[in-house]
Amino acid sequence: MTRRSVLLGWELGGGLSHVRRLLAVGHGLAAAGLEPVLALKDPGVGAGLGVRPSYRVVAAPKAASPALPWFRAAS
Repeated sequence: MTRRSVLLGWELGGGLSHVRRLLAVGHGLAAAGLEPVLALKDPGVGAGLGVRPSYRVVAAPKAASPALPWFRAAS
């Protein structure tokens, strides 16, 4: 049987609270037998925040430019 995976993405925001929230969801998914795959704006931050070695971490795609030039995600 193939293990099912769920993609969790952090592509906006300047802080790390997004990653911490995704990790909480990821831990719940893993406990339910699913494979969390984390698409992170900065994949290098994962290890310092407690991303388990069994989780796949990939780089989130970067937009060429924001849809609205004045928009900046802050929280």
